[in-house]
Parts: sequence; structure tokens; C-alpha cells
Amino acid sequence: VAAAFDPAQGAAHVVRETYWQNRGAAHAMEPRSYLARHDPATGELTYWKAGQAPHLDRKNIIELLVWDPEKVRVIHPDVGGGFGGKTIFYSEDGAVGAAAVLTGRPVKWIEDRLENFISTVSERLQLWDMEAAFDGEGRLLGMRGQLLHDHGACTPYGVALPFNAV
Repeated sequence: VAAAFDPAQGAAHVVRETYWQNRGAAHAMEPRSYLARHDPATGELTYWKAGQAPHLDRKNIIELLVWDPEKVRVIHPDVGGGFGGKTIFYSEDGAVGAAAVLTGRPVKWIEDRLENFISTVSERLQLWDMEAAFDGEGRLLGMRGQLLHDHGACTPYGVALPFNAV
């Protein structure tokens, strides 16, 4: 990359710019909702969720509740896209399952729109410092830069979001 920016090797023009991308969040048409039912006779826990990652949800419920994997069923009905905001395993996910087991009754939780705006995981508070080198005819020779990504205190995706942004 350093060679692409070297005027002796053809870099006639270098453009530098700073870009700020504000924080955003995915807000689906319908807010998050959960329903869990525990059958004490069979030990089965059935869990319905308007979500995007049923296998991840099942894994998390099994680990959180220390439950027999053969006794957990997670169902994600076809409710439309969540745009990434419903991929996360939120604290409500575990609380609804635990409440169903503790009470022996089905437990339903549905957030309202305000709760959805406040608690849906956010993304992409980013500051980009970028450079691009071009030859005399405007052909791109190389790019380089730095990304500062503020994901907040909770990073449910780890480094996946800044990695994808790059």
C-alpha cells in the first residue's frame, strides 16, 4: 500500500477525508416478543420468539438455564425481517424462559415501541480517516485508513460489526 501512495511510483493525486457515521439501530415493524411454555410432566421447554437466530437462541437457553438439550425447542415464526436487531440474545430472552419454568405457567413478553427504541442493540458509531491514491488518469492505486468504532459497553457481536464495516 505504501508504494501506491509514492509519487515516484505513479501516485499523482492523494485524497484525504474524515467521515463520521452516527450510531444507528435496526427497528423492525413489529417489536420483540417472546412466549415460553414449560411442561413439568415431560420437562420440555418450548420457546417462541420473533427472532433471527433460533439455533443461537436454543444454545443460549440451554446454557443459561442448564437445561437438557433434548428438552428445549425454539420456534421462530415467520414474522419478517429484524435487520440484525433480533439476532441478539437479550436479557428478556432468558428471563421469559426462567419465569415459565419457575411459575409452571406460560409466560409472554412483548415490548412496546418505546422499549424497542431504547433497548435494541445499536451499531456503527464510527469515525473513519481515509486516504486514496490515484494515478494521473484517475485510476485508484490504493486506499488506507483508520477506523474508530464505538460499540458501547455491550458488544453482542464482538468485532464482527467493525470487521464487516471495513
